[in-house]
Amino acid sequence: MSVMNGLNTKIMEIFSDFSFFENALGKPNLMYSNSYIDLKEMRKIYFNNILEKINLEKYREVFKWIDNTFTDIVYNMVPKSTNFLGINFVYESNVLERHKLQYLNDEIYLKAENIDNMERSLLLSQFACILKMR
Repeated sequence: MSVMNGLNTKIMEIFSDFSFFENALGKPNLMYSNSYIDLKEMRKIYFNNILEKINLEKYREVFKWIDNTFTDIVYNMVPKSTNFLGINFVYESNVLERHKLQYLNDEIYLKAENIDNMERSLLLSQFACILKMR
C-alpha cells in the first residue's frame, strides 16, 4: 500500500515512452549539477495543473490512522521490557522527484558553476608541475 502509487500511475500516463526520463537523467552535463533541471521543470508544470484535483490530505489522514493503529497493536504484543519506538510511516518520493547524488570532483572543469548551461563544449583545465626527488 503506497500513497504515491496512484500519483505515480497518473504521472506515467502523460508520457508515451521513457525517452523524457532518459534525457532528463542521462545528460552528461548533469553529472556535477545540484539537481535534475528537466525533472524540476516538469514537476512544476505537472503539479500546477493537477494540484487541485488530488487531495493528498485524505491520503495522509488514512495512513496516519493506519500507522497509529498498527503501532498500538504491535505495542500491546511486544514485551514491556522492549524499547518499542513505534511504526513510523515514511512518505516516498514520486516519479518526478528523483534525488541527486552530486559529484564533488568538478574542479577539473573550468566554470563548473555554469556547467548546466553548457550546450556543446566542455572546457578542461590543465595542471602542470615538476616533481623532484630528494
